[in-house]
Amino acid sequence: MRTLFPGLVRLAFLFSLAVLSQAGLRPAKFSSASTATRAPEAIVPAPSRPCTVCSFNMLTPFHSPTNEITTSNGMIDFTMVFYASGLNMQPNLSYDIATISGGCLPSVNRTTNINYGGRTWEVFITTFGYFDAEITSGSALPAGTIVDLEGAVSQ
Repeated sequence: MRTLFPGLVRLAFLFSLAVLSQAGLRPAKFSSASTATRAPEAIVPAPSRPCTVCSFNMLTPFHSPTNEITTSNGMIDFTMVFYASGLNMQPNLSYDIATISGGCLPSVNRTTNINYGGRTWEVFITTFGYFDAEITSGSALPAGTIVDLEGAVSQ
């Protein structure tokens, strides 16, 4: 049988593989020797847990041009790009940057250290859904300066 749009069929196939992979499933397997007489194997869940996509809700005076938070395989992965409007962030003070919506909360409060822009940041993710950041090493951050914190903590 001839397909009028082979590129479109291939794109649809690749998309379906991506969807199955994201859901933690593997596609059915066929034997190349006997595809006409053999039924496909059942779809079996992959050993990993499915990915959960959540969201950040920015708290005043913080703004975020882009951010992302997900969970997968017992880890919370995050990217938080933010800046403070009209606020100089001082070292050794913890700031509530955002709250987290969805299933991306840790089982206990978690922290991680991230180096960015000549400063060391300690990020706190709480069981109540707060995403906090503190400059633990380095100078104050002037208002409007963009910060990009990327990391992961155990769920």
